[in-house]
Amino acid sequence: MLRVTERAAQQLKIMLEEKAENKDDCLRLVTEDGEHFMIGVGKQKEGDHIVNYENKRVLIVDGLLASHLNNVTVGVKDTPEGPEIVIFKEAATA
Repeated sequence: MLRVTERAAQQLKIMLEEKAENKDDCLRLVTEDGEHFMIGVGKQKEGDHIVNYENKRVLIVDGLLASHLNNVTVGVKDTPEGPEIVIFKEAATA
């Protein structure tokens, strides 16, 4: 299951407020190869996995993709340019 840290959820909320052109826009986690991820703006579709923060939808992931994101976390890394969303796979626990 995909995990989103508290700080990442806060950053996603800010990103959504900056990028959304209308109230139906969402941030969507996408991948082309299953290893490299990007966050873009899109619309919610049936079957999507939804991440809410403070009663607001901050991230959506296609249901099929979400089912393959075991031990994957969306977090934040501090950079000289400011906070940056990062997506990483955690080591599996026995």
